[in-house]
Amino acid sequence: MVTYGESTGADVRLLSAVPAAAGSTVTVLDLGGARASWTVRTPGRPAVLASVAAYAAGRALGEAPEALAVGLSGFAGVHRRMQTLPGARDGVRVVDSFAHHPTAIRADLTTARELAAGGRVIVAFEPCGVPRVRVLGTRMGAALAAADEVVLLPVRDAFAPAAGPVGVDGIARATVAAGARVHQVAGLAEAAAVVAAAAGPGDVVVTMETGEVAGLATLIGQALDRPVAAVV
Repeated sequence: MVTYGESTGADVRLLSAVPAAAGSTVTVLDLGGARASWTVRTPGRPAVLASVAAYAAGRALGEAPEALAVGLSGFAGVHRRMQTLPGARDGVRVVDSFAHHPTAIRADLTTARELAAGGRVIVAFEPCGVPRVRVLGTRMGAALAAADEVVLLPVRDAFAPAAGPVGVDGIARATVAAGARVHQVAGLAEAAAVVAAAAGPGDVVVTMETGEVAGLATLIGQALDRPVAAVV
C-alpha cells in the first residue's frame, strides 16, 4: 500500500500547490526522498489531490518520477470537471461542473471563489434525479450558498418517479437560509438571461449538474452579447 496526502507520514507527501493561470503547480516529496513537480490543468484542490493520487499509484507500479510528472502535466483534465469554457465575454468567465453531490458542489464553488479573486460567483444549477433531490435537497441548497447568486432550474429526471415529481422549493429555502440569493427559473433560456443580467466583469459563472445545463454556456454567451435588464 502507498499512501498520499499532506501528512508527514504519507509515502507521497504534497508539499505545495501553487495556483497558476488555469490550474496549479504541484510539488510532492517522493517516497524515495526525491521531489517531483508538475502542472495540473484543472483548477481546484480536488484536482490537485487526484493528481497526487495518480502519481502515487504510478510510483507503486514502478514508474519513474520524471515520466509521471511529464504525463500529469500533459493531462488536459476531465470533461465537465471545472472546465473553463472558451469565449469569455465582458470579463465574465464561465466554468462547467459535473458536481451534483453536496460535497462536490461546495468544493467546486470554493474553487470558483478562488478563480473569481474578488469577483462574485454565480451558479446555474439544474438538480437531476428526483430520489437524489428528496434525500439531499436541503444539503444541496446549503452547499450552493457558497456562491453569491444561485440560478435554480427545475428538477430534471429521465424517468417519471413512482412517488411523483419534486420541486426545488426546499433547495431554494436552504440556500437562502445559508445566505445566498436565489432566482428560480423555468428553463435554460430564462436561466441564461438571468445570469447575463447578474454577471459583471471579474465574475465567475458556474454551470453545474449532470443534465441539460451543460449546454447553458452557449446561451449565456449569446445573452451577454445583447443588452439585458437588471436583475431585481
